[in-house]
Amino acid sequence: MVLLKATWTLAMSRLRRGILTIAISAVACASMFVGYPSVLSLPWRSSVRFLIGQNTYATMEDYPWDTLTAHRLALFVPGSKRAELLNFMPGFTGIPASPFQRSDGCAYIRDTARVLYGSEEQATEIYMGAQIDYFLFDVSGNSPVAFSGFSRLFTPESIRSRMRLVTHVLSERKDLYLLTWSRDNAPAGGEPFEVFLQKWSDGLVSERKTGYYYGSYQGGAQLIGQLSQSLNR
Repeated sequence: MVLLKATWTLAMSRLRRGILTIAISAVACASMFVGYPSVLSLPWRSSVRFLIGQNTYATMEDYPWDTLTAHRLALFVPGSKRAELLNFMPGFTGIPASPFQRSDGCAYIRDTARVLYGSEEQATEIYMGAQIDYFLFDVSGNSPVAFSGFSRLFTPESIRSRMRLVTHVLSERKDLYLLTWSRDNAPAGGEPFEVFLQKWSDGLVSERKTGYYYGSYQGGAQLIGQLSQSLNR
């Protein structure tokens, strides 16, 4: 900045200042082009259309967040019912009045430990009490499994016995399956349901080997075990 100010002071004439301004602008643009190519590739036109009222918020944010897919899937969740995200997908909670719940368990915060580490029956009771009757899975491998995805309720065997397929949506970046409780002997979903279970099982194996969040999940289980031992002494 000191060098720039000194150069500006020395260049007294309008012509020299104009040339210097053009040179600085050219260097700045070149630096952006070379160092930040991703910035130049952003779909900025959708933001402009949003500002002048020709674009919806969901459409504007669809490029990074899949908000249009979230809006389409929300139509399958009736009334006041809620949907649990079994993967970290921030865009699905970014739409106002979205039925999709954040992956931090805010809808059942006092019972988080029982959902994550309790029995299938305990988790089912808590989910039903919180009006969470739908569950969204991404088996594309592009979305990390949320903490609740490692619980007993969401093992492939438990899912097969308790849930059924509502719909399957395959987008550019995600492979989404929406499930709900299996009631009144409703069919689970046939071959598509079995394909989902295999994909989900493979994803869990991969996450347990290399995933970032599984270590934190195990750490929570160890902490709860230590607390239980302390209370029983």
